[in-house]
Amino acid sequence: MSVGTFGPTPALPDGTSGVQVGYGSGSIPVMGVQTVPPATFTTTSTITTTQLLTGLLSYTGSGHTLTTPTGTQLDTLFGNAQSLLIGSSFDFGVNATTGTATLAGGTGVTTNASGAGSMLVTDATSATFRLVKTGTATWNLYRVG
Repeated sequence: MSVGTFGPTPALPDGTSGVQVGYGSGSIPVMGVQTVPPATFTTTSTITTTQLLTGLLSYTGSGHTLTTPTGTQLDTLFGNAQSLLIGSSFDFGVNATTGTATLAGGTGVTTNASGAGSMLVTDATSATFRLVKTGTATWNLYRVG
């Protein structure tokens, strides 16, 4: 950024060459783009950070556990995570086409079940989960939908 220049460089889109997030109207949805296919699981597995970044995990097994990356791996995934604010979060979905998948936390990730079966994604259902940073290399995993 040069002296006497204000704002980010390069400048944010002004609406003539793109749409800013929110575009000033709450009635316009913010759309995402799924650039890679969802990660698919058929057995007990540890989810890699690359798979987690797809934002959607697909399960077609019969009663296996999917374990999140470790807290250290999550810190690395999100760049300079040591400086991320406590409470920073990341959402991802799990779709179980067949069978039941159970979500578990890797080392440094605490599951926060709010009722029996809340970390389960049963046959022909889907669920949304949220990882929330609680400290250096420590995260909480919640089911939020």
